Amino acid sequence: MIFLSACSSSEAPIVELMLDEDQVIAIYQRVDSMSMADLQTDSGSMELATWLFSESCGSCHQADAKGRKGVPDLTDQYWLFEGTEAAIAHTITSGRSGVMPEFGRDIGEVELGLLVTYVESLAASEELNSNETAGKVIYEEFCVACHAIDGTGIANLGPNLTDEHWQWGGNMITIRQSITAGRKAECPAQEDVLSLQQIQLLTAYTLNLSAAGS
Repeated sequence: MIFLSACSSSEAPIVELMLDEDQVIAIYQRVDSMSMADLQTDSGSMELATWLFSESCGSCHQADAKGRKGVPDLTDQYWLFEGTEAAIAHTITSGRSGVMPEFGRDIGEVELGLLVTYVESLAASEELNSNETAGKVIYEEFCVACHAIDGTGIANLGPNLTDEHWQWGGNMITIRQSITAGRKAECPAQEDVLSLQQIQLLTAYTLNLSAAGS
């Protein structure tokens, strides 16, 4: 038997691959002939994919794939770059870059407070008060291009601001930080590190993660 330790993170549990070399080779050889649905239900393929995830993705997304501050949770249904097979494969292969521009020089302190107040109100369906109404005007000037007029976000551009799933935190302090200093995040491309078969396995594994959290 081969026991290979994952290098995910110091806090993550070690993942061991309990497959011998012949079993691993056999899995890679049959990947191309299997549909994504078949890969998702094949126990050997998913055991290998679990180990691959810990090796290649666990350091950012954590061993349980729930992410951390600035890194998305892969076990839910909230995807900035969509949760389709094609989108996930593209992310693994070519990587993704996310940038929230900094507006600290463009928005004054009073206006910033009003904008934060309005952003905090987006998750509620209550009628806007005067401060929130004033903040909405600022939002419409600086934020709609990425987050949409209603705050529900635009795929591949800006996340939904109307729910509780905030990558960087959704309290007043973190919202102010995001607006003033901006945010940057990057998922590195794996096309020069992983084989096509490994990318297929990881895609199937990630689809399973999301399905389990639905």
